[in-house]
Amino acid sequence: MPSSPMIIVLNFLFFTSSSSIWPNIFNSLFSNVHQVAVSFFFWQPPSSVTPSQVSPSIIVRDRFKNFLVPPTLNTYIYIYIYIYTHINRERQMEHPLAIAKVRYSNLAMPSADHQFSPSPTKNETKDEQKSLVFDASFLQNQSHIPHEFIWPDHEKPCPEPPPMLHVPCVDLNGFLSADPLAVSTTTQLVRQACLEHGFFLVVNHGVDSQLLKAAHKSMDFFFDKPLQEKQRVQRKLGDHCGYASSFTNRFSSKLPWKETLSFRFCADDQQASNIVESYFLNAMGEDYREFGKVHQKYCEAMSSLSLRVMEILGISLGVGPIHFRDFFAGNDSIMRLNYYPPCQKPDLTLGTGPHCDPTSLTILHQDHVGGLEVYVNGKWHSIPPDPEAFVVNIGDTFMALSNGIYKSCLHRAIVNSQTPRKSLAFFLCPKMDKVVSPPKELVSSDYPRMFPDFRWSSLLEFTQKHYRADMKTLDAFVKWLSTEGILKIQQLN
Repeated sequence: MPSSPMIIVLNFLFFTSSSSIWPNIFNSLFSNVHQVAVSFFFWQPPSSVTPSQVSPSIIVRDRFKNFLVPPTLNTYIYIYIYIYTHINRERQMEHPLAIAKVRYSNLAMPSADHQFSPSPTKNETKDEQKSLVFDASFLQNQSHIPHEFIWPDHEKPCPEPPPMLHVPCVDLNGFLSADPLAVSTTTQLVRQACLEHGFFLVVNHGVDSQLLKAAHKSMDFFFDKPLQEKQRVQRKLGDHCGYASSFTNRFSSKLPWKETLSFRFCADDQQASNIVESYFLNAMGEDYREFGKVHQKYCEAMSSLSLRVMEILGISLGVGPIHFRDFFAGNDSIMRLNYYPPCQKPDLTLGTGPHCDPTSLTILHQDHVGGLEVYVNGKWHSIPPDPEAFVVNIGDTFMALSNGIYKSCLHRAIVNSQTPRKSLAFFLCPKMDKVVSPPKELVSSDYPRMFPDFRWSSLLEFTQKHYRADMKTLDAFVKWLSTEGILKIQQLN
């Protein structure tokens, strides 16, 4: 912390001289880290960048280059901010520092218990106060993380590694062989898993290993890009597709330590023609043609695999292999690439918070870095990565389709301080106008209706605009339907 004489000197500088001579005075007084701090505040964007495009990442990359900002810098910058804002609070003066204060404090990060936290000025707009940006290339090296990423004590990662979850391994090739014993064994394994926790593994799935490698490699291609490049496909508020840097535009607390890229896949013949490839080609240009091709093929493989899994689920529930397969034919699904950068305080945050997937079925492929955890019997369990297997889990929509017989399960992802983690998640969804209703075979006096009929598009809207997915999403959704007066079952028939 600088001494009082230092503050006096700074105070003098603020009251005197034009801004044009400040850098010279500061450079003559300070060295190294102080010069960097000053250069940050007097940074001017390149002529090609409009004021609305200025972001912390642009400033940091342009000014700091490969310079790793030391923790000491935070103290001096905040003293600078504090003095300036208190001197000019009465004057209501406009100054780039007001913007710099918001931009830097949202990027850099003193922790919640930092010794110095200046009050916002009156000149800060509401939007500026919410302009938190998750720039992984910068934040992954910081010893202090923003308080928005710090989770409550009861939700923080386990201090000790959790036990592994016993997850049945389903041999898809055996099931497809039509051997009665293999089919019976497979369906029994799946039924037991879905009654207990909703997770199982699929091996011998027939997905090309080279396609898997290409899909994982393409994640490096995208997530290694500068923030501004990724933001060309920025996910809009209320939408479910696009790039999201920790959902900072939607939530203000318990933020996940991750970046995601989500996009639509449609298996409908009339809409499916290269939908993924076209999306990236139109949004990102020719450089992303191959990226789009890889994920077009990957989504097609996941769609085929998910329909096979639906056959198994149908048999295991006693409704036969066709019912659910036909329901999801022409599926309108979501593909998501997950990137979890290292975090220097992994014990304080989560890569993904505890939630149940609101979709029907999730098919996940993990890289070699562990991090997936499932909540079973009152405690967290890990599911270690297996490059030969897909992790499959039931979502809320399929729980409704099974009339609550099969359960969607609470799960989360943790991060570490050394190695980034990546995963590919395919979320199987029905067509938007499909009515989610269990087959009559699953409704009886022993199993009365658990949920009303609804359209998938309504649940998707609810989770994107009105509710943050957790273990009670489906119950909250039904209540929301009733409260909003849009539970119109007669229109669904």
